Amino acid sequence: MARDDSALEEVLRQNACDSHKSQELLDLYISDFALYKHRVEVGVYWLKFFWEYVDGSGIINSVTESDISKVTSIYDNFSFSSYARIKEIMKETKKFGIQACALFIAEKLEECGLGRLKSYVYIGITQADIDSICFAKMMGNAIKKVWVPVANDLLNDIFQTAKAYANTPILAMYTGRPYIPTTFSKELIYYAHRFKRVLERIENIHPYAQLSGIGGNHIGLTLAFPDEDWQSLSRLFVEHILNLDFNAVSSQEKDLDYVCYIGDNIRLFGNVLKSFSQYMLGVVRTYGKVDKSNYSYACLPTAVLQQNETFIILSEQLALFSRQRSFDEDVLVANLHWSILGSIKNIPSVQRFLKQLVLDQERIDATFDSTPEVLVDILSTVLQKYGYSFDFYKLKSICFSKEEFTDFVNSLKDLKETDRTMLLNLTAKQCASLAEKVLDVS
Repeated sequence: MARDDSALEEVLRQNACDSHKSQELLDLYISDFALYKHRVEVGVYWLKFFWEYVDGSGIINSVTESDISKVTSIYDNFSFSSYARIKEIMKETKKFGIQACALFIAEKLEECGLGRLKSYVYIGITQADIDSICFAKMMGNAIKKVWVPVANDLLNDIFQTAKAYANTPILAMYTGRPYIPTTFSKELIYYAHRFKRVLERIENIHPYAQLSGIGGNHIGLTLAFPDEDWQSLSRLFVEHILNLDFNAVSSQEKDLDYVCYIGDNIRLFGNVLKSFSQYMLGVVRTYGKVDKSNYSYACLPTAVLQQNETFIILSEQLALFSRQRSFDEDVLVANLHWSILGSIKNIPSVQRFLKQLVLDQERIDATFDSTPEVLVDILSTVLQKYGYSFDFYKLKSICFSKEEFTDFVNSLKDLKETDRTMLLNLTAKQCASLAEKVLDVS
């Protein structure tokens, strides 16, 4: 796909909530194609940067602005045919990875009459530098343009469902049965806030990249161009040309800790999704009108656990990757792709479930009528207010009978009449309505 084919990219992004579209979009952002595309990007823009900021030799100083436009067009016009050509170069020359990209760029420079610039492709920087940038670009794009929009769509659907069910009383589950007076909207927003906290943490994790040569010390560039401040120039290139955070202190090991930070929080998001799915199943089984086909939702907790395990395995692979020069970057790219896709593949099912959910008011009313003991917590709080001692379980049994409850309340001589009247007129639905006071579902 050519870089300017933005129409397809935009269509895919708008439909990222569909698991198939998410996969297609991830293919653009985190894949073997994307890895080589960003490797070419680094080579092209590093050469341009040299021309703009470094007092180089006569070779680079002889380049014109028109020449530089031809150089940047190598990346601007990068397409799947460009990617295929790099793969051909690998077969023809037995040169792999960065070397094949360097030969591809050199070939393109020759085609536009700038072959004299071949020696400046990736000058002074290492494979660790280049791939550090590539992985930061890929992860940044995958999270910002695919994962976050899908997670935000789920969050918005939960809020919309909460609005639709504002002031709808239910008894929330406690030890597997309806017991706690609340509203459905309040319970939904509780989960929405949990999702939102994790989402904000993920959005605040910024992939970073190094650019510091062998051993992280700018040795080659410092000795070849001693008049330049290479730490400052590297920061400028990474932060202002590539729009990434700069990893100022690096070494020969590959630093991809930010991937683990993101993965840890995606696992946490998955844990909330598991909890939410289990809660929603309880709601549906107790209050819902829902087509039986939607009970496939019951498999979500297991699926979420499986998705979380992929990030645990990936973290172990990253630790290995950081220490081994021979680690296959293509394998890591594939694992990152499928881990991110796996973390969002269940979300569309949840969204469809929310859209089809209908609560049955008769079942809600019946549950409140059959569970009068929920008033025991309110009654016990009032008794504590007046200094009464009581047996909680005996108090609970009193709540099962309206007559016993009334006689008991009237027997409490120390109660103020306002409290007595409140208890005598109290219903579980009244208690549930208080949940809305902690929310602003608008």
